[in-house]
Amino acid sequence: MHQRFSVGVGRSRGDSRLLVFSDDVETVIRKYDLSFYMICDFPTIDRPQLNENIIATNWPHDLLRLNENGNLLLDERLIDNLKASIMPLLLDHSPFSSNDSLCELVSVYVCERFKDTVAISLYDAKRQHHALILSGHNPVDGSKLPSLVLQLMEAFDRYGRTSENLRLLTMRETECLSWSAAGKSTDETALILDLSFHTVNSHLKTAMQKLEAVTRTQAVATAVRLGLIR
Repeated sequence: MHQRFSVGVGRSRGDSRLLVFSDDVETVIRKYDLSFYMICDFPTIDRPQLNENIIATNWPHDLLRLNENGNLLLDERLIDNLKASIMPLLLDHSPFSSNDSLCELVSVYVCERFKDTVAISLYDAKRQHHALILSGHNPVDGSKLPSLVLQLMEAFDRYGRTSENLRLLTMRETECLSWSAAGKSTDETALILDLSFHTVNSHLKTAMQKLEAVTRTQAVATAVRLGLIR
């Protein structure tokens, strides 16, 4: 049974790594002005329903319920096209079979953030085939698509390679710790990552807690030893 989370946190199968994976995906899509994501295994004969195959999503609860009840379904052509090609798909509409039904069933706020969609087909390290459905209120610049796909692949790779019981760092925590390892101050890291001083400091403190480190230097050393940063 899937555990529900609120919008912005994701939905997982109970694997603690998925919480960090969801954070990483959200960090990536925000860079490209995208609002919602759904990551799922491709449906199979044994598991033909989309809801059986969801790995993580931050779709609103109302939208998920509608989808479970069959009132709002992903466009089958979208899934078929993803199966047939490794190329990402850029759509100037929502990923659902009827764009009109979306605005009739959910708020204008939600509808606006499903105006444009990026659909991506990815394989993980175990060669499991996944579909990534990303939506926002503005089209993604096609020239930025390779960078978006690469960063999502990196998030998948982190999720697939990391031990189940390892206390993971989020992508932001890793970035902040990596720049700290490179000798950058908190102010310099904030400027590089376009974050506030307080946000960077918060990420570093959280990373230290996860790594059970007393100082940043100790946190960096532990992260390097665990292979979390280089």
